[in-house]
Amino acid sequence: SGVEVNCARNLTFSGSTFTNNGTYNHTANTLNFDKATAISIDPGENNSFYGLEFSGAGTKTFSDDADINGTLFRSGDAAEVIDENILIRGIDQAHILIVEMAKE
Repeated sequence: SGVEVNCARNLTFSGSTFTNNGTYNHTANTLNFDKATAISIDPGENNSFYGLEFSGAGTKTFSDDADINGTLFRSGDAAEVIDENILIRGIDQAHILIVEMAKE
């Protein structure tokens, strides 16, 4: 806990649980949540995602607010994304292949 991550590279997460207990600041490129089964995503209080991609058939569930400053899209057979609140700013709306947003 308390770790600060500042990154400008493409990243792929294929685990079951993404938890931010510190500061996550993705300043460019894309973080791909890629898994055929469910992924639980806790972006934490201090988060800034640049681009998010959802691939793989598993449901991606956000447990807290996510701040996205780039693109949000899903590819392939990506399943639904269930969110708390996703704030999208400063992006070209044409690049959003929006996922089905729903609350549990």
